[in-house]
Amino acid sequence: MARTPGTPHFLIRVQGQAEDYPPLIDVSSFLWDFNQAYEISRVATDQRYAPFVSSEGPRDPRGMIEDEDRLQVVALNENSPLVLLAIVAATPAAVGAI
Repeated sequence: MARTPGTPHFLIRVQGQAEDYPPLIDVSSFLWDFNQAYEISRVATDQRYAPFVSSEGPRDPRGMIEDEDRLQVVALNENSPLVLLAIVAATPAAVGAI
């Protein structure tokens, strides 16, 4: 889903610690974990996803999150240190996830 120009959004900036040459598995794991943390938080705090939350906590969010609720990459600088810029629509439900 492409962001519509002029639509309010939250910009998230994440920067890793400097390391000469991080292993690729560390970079890919970081991106996966960051996205999973956001999506689980989104499912746990957004009332639209309440049916997916049980007493054990939210289930794996893959396939549950609507495209408009997903993080979108604005920039990814893979040089060391890694810098990720991501956006998500600025809605009240997004506040609890970020």
